[in-house]
Amino acid sequence: MKVVKIFLIYLSVAFTASVLIVLYELQCFTVGTKQHRTSVECLHRNWHKTSTDKSSKTIRNPLILYWDYPWHVRRAGDPEGTKIGVCETTYNRNMLEKADAVVFHYTVVNGRDIPWRHYRHPKQIFVWWSGEAPPVLQNENYQLDVFDGFFNWTWTYRRDADVLRNYGYRGDLLKSVEKGKDAIDKIIAKKKRLAIWVVSQCDYTEGAKKRIRFAKRLARAGVKFTAFGKCFVQALPRSNEMRAIVQQHKFYLAFENAIHCTDYITEKFWNNGLFSDTVPVVWGPKKEDLLEVAPLDSFIFAEDFETPEKLAEYLLFVDKNDEEYRKYFRWREDPNITDAMMIEMTRERYPDLNIQTPPKTICDKLLYNRTSKTIRSLLNEFWDRNPPDCIV
Repeated sequence: MKVVKIFLIYLSVAFTASVLIVLYELQCFTVGTKQHRTSVECLHRNWHKTSTDKSSKTIRNPLILYWDYPWHVRRAGDPEGTKIGVCETTYNRNMLEKADAVVFHYTVVNGRDIPWRHYRHPKQIFVWWSGEAPPVLQNENYQLDVFDGFFNWTWTYRRDADVLRNYGYRGDLLKSVEKGKDAIDKIIAKKKRLAIWVVSQCDYTEGAKKRIRFAKRLARAGVKFTAFGKCFVQALPRSNEMRAIVQQHKFYLAFENAIHCTDYITEKFWNNGLFSDTVPVVWGPKKEDLLEVAPLDSFIFAEDFETPEKLAEYLLFVDKNDEEYRKYFRWREDPNITDAMMIEMTRERYPDLNIQTPPKTICDKLLYNRTSKTIRSLLNEFWDRNPPDCIV
């Protein structure tokens, strides 16, 4: 009888343990595209067996493998081992079987790589990465249709990409720049010249040709700008000197090499303009794209003026009127301004626009929102969803 009781107790304990295990697994269970966000451990457990070290049974952080450096140039990519959040990164292809995501800059993969002859686990995420607008890919005769059904995510500057890799974010800007009226006084006190432009692509795309013609008309109308880059006589200064030079100018000509390509707003606007304490004069992007991501009243939009000559007239007027110029720094006048506050202010003024909120990183998506998806047409995903004048 005693033996029977012990046996029944054993069965009861075993049953209880089984139920607990099932309940724990249900926490981590994925149905369709909805995943319970219970813990980082649960999220990792949904990944294939290599996510767990078999000897130690410890859960490792997600691993991102870059297939190669962009343009096959080492300095063009992040250094080996750079972390994105808690995610590890590597360029070591020997880690392919352990990689949670494999990232391909558009310059390191082409039709010769298809069909794929390397290892690929069904749950691995293959990611297509580009920071260039369609006209650049068009000039390079880059074929997107060869990748139909090959990639799982896009990683681009477009806000409708699977993962956003933009050139700048308003919240990061607000955290990094000096704010307050005294800070603006110091900024304006440094201004010695009117405008500056750094450009090296003179005729690579139709947009590049048009911006050169636009800038020449500005110059003929009296906007004398300091010019650096391959399109001009002056070579680029060293990168650590560039910001100080830009800060001496009131305006930066943030002219893109593409026209109205969705969300294509590059370092010309962010780094060379706002981060460098100057006012960007923007040509190329759509105005609504700018309004959705930029601090309020932080830029001058070239297309608001009928002609380059009208724009030149306004720039020369602002140059002579400090109060008018100061209006373009009001977004940083309040020393306590936050991204959340700026988002609400922008929504109030532009209720019909989709104002950008803090973007998620590729690591965030691997941890919290990994969904099963195959991109049937990269051409449609990246190329076709643009206004007609983007691709000419």
